[in-house]
Amino acid sequence: MSIAIIFVLTSQVMAYQYGASNENQSAIDAIKKFTNLSDLNLHCFGQLSTNSGNLEIYNSENSFYYVNRDLGIVEGAIFLEPPELSMNILITQHDAEIIAKKFAIDHYNDFTGMLC
Repeated sequence: MSIAIIFVLTSQVMAYQYGASNENQSAIDAIKKFTNLSDLNLHCFGQLSTNSGNLEIYNSENSFYYVNRDLGIVEGAIFLEPPELSMNILITQHDAEIIAKKFAIDHYNDFTGMLC
């Protein structure tokens, strides 16, 4: 006789709500500032709650944007096609590290103490 025990563990790390109809003008403004485009046709696609905060998801014809509802900033973007004004810029890993450290020092308190 064999007994199979199945444990289903669920976590409420993320709760997704599709079709949220309330478009937040500050989120739309943040996206337009992020893209440097004022003529985007944006629609609220939904909301996503995570441990790090609440996000509003907006989409346009060829992109999705994740805006932190509490901070009013774009935290992520997915481009299905490259934006018209985009360029391919190749940098070395060393240059990328310098840029990242400068950004962290400029935007996060006490980051300099964390550098090795």
